[in-house]
Amino acid sequence: MEKNLLVNYLFSGLAIMISLISLIWNIVNSILSKIAKINVETPIFYRLSADSVRGVQEMDPVISLIATNIGTNTRYIKKIVIQCSKTIVKGGIESKEVQYISGSHPIKFPIEIQVGKEFQYEYNLVDFYNEFSKHLKEKDKFKFVITDTHGKKYSSRNNKFEEVLLALGISIS
Repeated sequence: MEKNLLVNYLFSGLAIMISLISLIWNIVNSILSKIAKINVETPIFYRLSADSVRGVQEMDPVISLIATNIGTNTRYIKKIVIQCSKTIVKGGIESKEVQYISGSHPIKFPIEIQVGKEFQYEYNLVDFYNEFSKHLKEKDKFKFVITDTHGKKYSSRNNKFEEVLLALGISIS
């Protein structure tokens, strides 16, 4: 009789442990699925553009901001800034963060990014250079920082301003 009682207690204890492990597993997965993840990349490349009237093709240098939603929920971007390694004075305001959106390609915020989709915005590299060359030198760094509607920030890797100069063929002293 005592052996049966001991076996019953062992199986009951084992069942409780398995249930607890399953419960903890579900809670952890639920929390992890709520964590937002946006991958931010900033490649510099040349975009081929064609003139439909003349048929002429031009190579336009661009720096592209690519934000990919790798999370499990739709995210909304409310702000895009460029964060520099040194303080910039723009409009009488000193800051290391500058909101720079091309006037010819305005963005309407918030921007929706569904799961597995990406948002891409291309900056003309010549305009980018003209905007930031007054403030940044070749060894200075910058990165793009995206803020979502929950206030969470995602950033690209640090880029040296030297990369912009090299892409434009500007000699570095």
